[in-house]
Amino acid sequence: MSHETLSQQIEKAWQIRVNASPEAALRPLIELKDVLSIPSRIVSRDCIVPLLKRPEAREILDVLVLHVSVTALIGQPDEAMGLMKLLESEALIHGITDSYFLYYERGRIEFRSGDFTRAIESFMRGSMIARTQLQRLWASVNVVFCLENLGLPLEPTLSEVQELINTAGPGDLTQRVLDQLKTVELRQLFRKGQFRNLLKLADKGSVLDQGRYYGMWVKMLPYHKGHALASPEDLRSFSVASSLLLFRSSRMRTLQGLLHPEDFEVTKPSEHVDRFYLWVWRWLQDPEALSAEKITALSQKIDFADLSHRMSVEDGQLLRNAFGWLALFDATSERRLRTLAGLCGQSKGSEDSLFTLEYLVTQYLAAIRDGNRILESDYLTSLKAHCLWDSSDLLFNQLVQGVLGKKSLAPQLAGLVARIRDLVAPKHSLKNRGIMVDEALGQVILAKSGRKVISPSLTRALSLLKGQQTISNDEFVNDCFGIHTYDSTIHNGKIFNLLTRLKALTGADLNYRMKQGFIYAEGTWRGVHFMNRSAPPKILTASAVRPSEDRPMKGRNILPAWNGLISRLELENRIGRPRSTTNRLITRWIDEGKIRKEGNSKSTRYAYIARQDAMGAMR
Repeated sequence: MSHETLSQQIEKAWQIRVNASPEAALRPLIELKDVLSIPSRIVSRDCIVPLLKRPEAREILDVLVLHVSVTALIGQPDEAMGLMKLLESEALIHGITDSYFLYYERGRIEFRSGDFTRAIESFMRGSMIARTQLQRLWASVNVVFCLENLGLPLEPTLSEVQELINTAGPGDLTQRVLDQLKTVELRQLFRKGQFRNLLKLADKGSVLDQGRYYGMWVKMLPYHKGHALASPEDLRSFSVASSLLLFRSSRMRTLQGLLHPEDFEVTKPSEHVDRFYLWVWRWLQDPEALSAEKITALSQKIDFADLSHRMSVEDGQLLRNAFGWLALFDATSERRLRTLAGLCGQSKGSEDSLFTLEYLVTQYLAAIRDGNRILESDYLTSLKAHCLWDSSDLLFNQLVQGVLGKKSLAPQLAGLVARIRDLVAPKHSLKNRGIMVDEALGQVILAKSGRKVISPSLTRALSLLKGQQTISNDEFVNDCFGIHTYDSTIHNGKIFNLLTRLKALTGADLNYRMKQGFIYAEGTWRGVHFMNRSAPPKILTASAVRPSEDRPMKGRNILPAWNGLISRLELENRIGRPRSTTNRLITRWIDEGKIRKEGNSKSTRYAYIARQDAMGAMR
């Protein structure tokens, strides 16, 4: 076979790979391996080095990269990644610098992992050494996707892509490029808040592509007039969708609101951010439709802070706004949530209109909740001046007016507005009487003076007694002070002091007494108003950590006792901390002699070391 004919056969095989199923690409791959005497299984450097010493080394490298690409597509990404790294290093050693497909496939791998900066370098290098117009088109359109995710101008590269499409003429390969470009246009319409145009464009055509999925994802967001849940027919279509649809199974579960362990192995952060954002809004719309526990599980497994350097500009804004909504209801974690949201939301470009409007809404509602009249007024002024405030597509105006009781509601927002009203109403109804209990922030606010008494113990005691009227001393000291073993001789004085402080706050309306191991609250609660009593997802903790005295417990105090050996994951779940924090705590506890490590690598287990206190009791 001549050199020219071999190159043409390789080009044709790659075209099949780009535009067809991986199974269809297997046949030409096998044929090329036979022609070039390449072993059917490539597993080590010893297999590769002799091949790259042959005269047709560049063509052999192109076929080996095709082998990597097909291997990844048929469900063996780890093997493909290892082989790709080996091919890159050997190509450099053997001086093969003109393999377009090496740079093209490397760019695709980097893009799927969210490393857009490195991906754009790979695609641009591929574009410079492309041998055909079609190769240059493939590389250039991927440069567009990288620029979009990095928040950089697209127009010059889009013009180049359009010229290449015109030159290539109609065909399956150019149509696939056009389908992919449609997703870019959809995202631009989304960021501008133009939902009507977006949904019209997404519904065009019958091919289930990236754009069709994105249209379904957008349609499920409840804050626009085109909102609708994915129909059974739409979801069933995923089972017969092209295998070229990225993350098909994971995306189907995103729409369904389902968790699967395989989804945490997806390397592209945008997939996790899109799921998190959609699920937060589904929980906001209806907590019964999607439970808070799923959002909690997702946020515990995915360390968004560690992934922030691989997120797109849009990812950062989506994540910031999702955390903003959760912080509105979950004030216990508000400071940490906002720190994380700020880290992930550091914009590398200008703010997008839709996300700015949504952010202003969350801040305005938080200002109402906190009774900050100055911020409330400033945010409302900013909202009314925003270009999308009076948009006929969006419902944020209705949401805000509905919270204030001034406007009828879209059905999909009625439940959320009712919950926000419950959250903010006490701020406007105190009328200089009674107290406001904000258990989430651990403070009591005196309505008349506005003075704040910061004490998690006080707020927890009020919440317990409001809910139960009668509570045992054991449960009371456990919940209010973090004391797990009640001793009347030691702890009754603490209980009495706390009840005295409660009496000073609540006045004559309530009386408290302690009798025969129980605490009783008697009287009327009409002067005591509670905030944040809903049950939002606890994003940064798996379980509530009880306060010690009036201060939050630190990491060194959260070690639970256990028998036998447990894994790191089991310990992570027990203490309710993310993986990175758990690893730091494990190192500290080993140094302090509190736990013992046994085994290595995946077989590593940890044993709790019981300690003896001054009274001789084991703990």
